[in-house]
Amino acid sequence: DSMSPLATRNSGGAGGHGTIQHHEDDFMSGGSGAVSFTAYEEEEMEMFTSYIVGMLTNLGQLPLKTIHSNLKMFVTGSDVKYSKTPQQLSAFLQYLCRQETLECGPDGMYKILKK
Repeated sequence: DSMSPLATRNSGGAGGHGTIQHHEDDFMSGGSGAVSFTAYEEEEMEMFTSYIVGMLTNLGQLPLKTIHSNLKMFVTGSDVKYSKTPQQLSAFLQYLCRQETLECGPDGMYKILKK
């Protein structure tokens, strides 16, 4: 009998995690497997791009964590608040790499792509 509460707790915990993960995957992929942004998100992301490019221009190469912290700190006074998760930011930075705006080194450091 002492086993059943433990088993219930474990399955409840796993179920909760599965739900969160599923939601995150759907949000990241737009449900299609590729990252797609709405018009509003694109406008938002363009603004974030200018912050990110400015940051990397002034500070050189930075890891995801630092870019995320700086965006949370600096994108506050405008109409748009920065409320992305590190996973969402990572997907966006990868998108900027594919657009040849940024590059990410093997060490995980992002920098402006020199053309």
